Amino acid sequence: MAATLTITTQRPLILPPGGVLCLGPCINSVTVTPHGTFAGFEVKTDNPAHFEIQVSTAAPDANHHFSHVDSAMFNLSNVTDWSTNVFSLKPSTLYTAW
Repeated sequence: MAATLTITTQRPLILPPGGVLCLGPCINSVTVTPHGTFAGFEVKTDNPAHFEIQVSTAAPDANHHFSHVDSAMFNLSNVTDWSTNVFSLKPSTLYTAW
């Protein structure tokens, strides 16, 4: 039997391009592809932005911070389409990404 990996994501309210309440880069989509011991993420936005993904077995607090981070990834350039992987995840474990 293959091990499973469950990832949940949270993101801000998605508004249409040029939405009135969009104060920064509006996130259009987040796609998560679990692979057992790592997970692939693809994020698309209206405006070029820097990205950071944190993954934890703990839920984030009210300020969206984890008590511990199991894995993370970030980029250094402003882009509208970012694909990355987070590594060192344990199979059959529930993670939350922020």
